[in-house]
Amino acid sequence: MLLILGIAMWLTFVWREWVVLGAAALGLFWQQSLLLAHDACHRSVTRHTSVDKKLGSVLGTLIGGVGAGWWNQEHCEHHACTQVIGPEGDPSAGSEPVLCPHVSMTQKLSRRARFFVNFQAFYYVPICVFVGRVNLHVISIIKAPSGEKALDTLLMFGYVLYNAALLLAVDGSRARVAFFVVSNATCGVLHLILNMNHYPMPMLEFGDAVSMGFLRFQCTTTLNIEAGFFAWYYGGLELQIEHHLFPLMPRDYLPKISQRVKKLCMDHDVPYTVASGFWNANGKVLKTLNDVVKRDADGVR
Repeated sequence: MLLILGIAMWLTFVWREWVVLGAAALGLFWQQSLLLAHDACHRSVTRHTSVDKKLGSVLGTLIGGVGAGWWNQEHCEHHACTQVIGPEGDPSAGSEPVLCPHVSMTQKLSRRARFFVNFQAFYYVPICVFVGRVNLHVISIIKAPSGEKALDTLLMFGYVLYNAALLLAVDGSRARVAFFVVSNATCGVLHLILNMNHYPMPMLEFGDAVSMGFLRFQCTTTLNIEAGFFAWYYGGLELQIEHHLFPLMPRDYLPKISQRVKKLCMDHDVPYTVASGFWNANGKVLKTLNDVVKRDADGVR
């Protein structure tokens, strides 16, 4: 991470003609910071709850620009109710009325909103890459738990200040705009990664999820990604099934148990789904979003 940050600063302030590459490196640094914050909020970095919680706040809110208090609360609900539909379900499953990965979500919308959702497979990628990150800056503070809102707001203010200082240090208004867009878009790819682990998978009613049992439920609603050399880039999220089964396990151990988990699933006829890479997984996401529109048009639930 520090190497990535060093490259970003060198390209931005020493080799100024490469400022756009510096912005991309900064976006990659933010992405890796947020992935490490994810580990810390799962208490899998130092294994000390209070230390990991502080690390999560520094890496997630101050450096990465996403309020750790809100994230922690929503992410716990996501792990407990993965891909469950309804008010008591997964808060990460879609983003109504903009993104609806299940037809039950579209059928609750107004006529105007449903017309807009018809194009969700087309605007999904730009929304995630260019809007999702800025959206999280705002909602992670607005929706922060009351006991953590003051700290998250203070740390987010620090995030805004150091970003403003970076932009002011870039020469020229066009270069500043390019720096802002490229750095945030590079980090915004993380939203595609977060969604591709679940959006293509079945969404369930609460009762059906409970009746499945923990292993079958988590494996039915979660997708792994073949990462190879790029495993470092995904920060452990490429082994999302294993992560959901053992959420406190440090990411280095996930590859060590993956074959055992796969065998367990095969032995008990439990699904173990693996996409062949980033593009294949996102293709599945787009197909899911498009299928929802078709089902809604046909009146199918």
